[in-house]
Amino acid sequence: MEATHFHDDHEMIVRNRAWAYAPDPEGAFGLKNSIPDFDVVGATSLFTTVHDMAAWDRNFYTRQVGGDAALERLRQRFTLNSGDTIGYAHGLSTGTYRGLRSEGHGGADAGYRSDFVRFPDQALSVAVLCNFPSANPGGRARRVAAVYLGDQMEDVVAEAPADPSAETVPMSQEALERLAGVYRGEVPTQIVRIRLDGDTLRADAGAPVVLRPIGENRFEVVGQGSVVTFRVQSDGSVQLEAPGQGRFDRSDAWEPTRSELEAFAGLYHSEELGTEYRLTMEDGALWFHHRKLDSQRLTPTIEDSFIIRGDEAVFTRDRTGLIDGFTISDGRVRGVRFDRSGG
Repeated sequence: MEATHFHDDHEMIVRNRAWAYAPDPEGAFGLKNSIPDFDVVGATSLFTTVHDMAAWDRNFYTRQVGGDAALERLRQRFTLNSGDTIGYAHGLSTGTYRGLRSEGHGGADAGYRSDFVRFPDQALSVAVLCNFPSANPGGRARRVAAVYLGDQMEDVVAEAPADPSAETVPMSQEALERLAGVYRGEVPTQIVRIRLDGDTLRADAGAPVVLRPIGENRFEVVGQGSVVTFRVQSDGSVQLEAPGQGRFDRSDAWEPTRSELEAFAGLYHSEELGTEYRLTMEDGALWFHHRKLDSQRLTPTIEDSFIIRGDEAVFTRDRTGLIDGFTISDGRVRGVRFDRSGG
């Protein structure tokens, strides 16, 4: 591997680097650079190429580097306190895809997206490296694999992908209103707010997206090429099903007043992380600021909770009812504490 390194200096110039991009609705050309601007390594900041990925993959068969012990360690899965064994091992996600044993890993940071999947019994591997958020490298890698292994794979029955040319199906205002609300996933940190803007449903989970009706309670996620489905139950409850993310259950959204939002403005410091967030009121909304991150509007979910940059922040109050801090969680960490340090 001749072109691979962990990037611990974000100012370092890298020859032949692929820059990442993201949509910029307010920009003149519709795009902006989207690259990591920090010096964190391990879970991110790995620079590599498809050629080096191929060399790394070959070593699982030749075992030239590390030998049997090191490579089998990568495949050793973790056991939870409950006794359940999960599919994630030491840097590899193990499981099956359409009946074939598979292992690999995906990655995403800023505008970069990547996926690697190996079918060890068939000695086939696919690596996909992309530089745009909606590139879906996992889907691309598996479509390539199906070209070679389709006759050995189990058939799947799946809903057809969203067709950008499909007709928009009219829905009544009442039907759309019934779908609006806060949806919580089976994993506590999975949360998305669906709101009705005029006659258009929008989903807020970090970056807002438009949901276009294409069938009975089926919606295209505009710009992503995926379809989500709402299930309205006989008792009036609603579930949201999103491909690859499972089921989300609906609850009523919290609609704070301006004065209620003002109570959250201030400085918040994490002793554990050694960093500070600043929340301000701007144009009637609460905004998040950090010296190295883009500012973003906070999305209220349930009472005293917001989506901050796609993650859920739950605020706490002291004995007098004043906001004294919050905890924030995402897919990898839970309950990181930020204490209020100023107004």
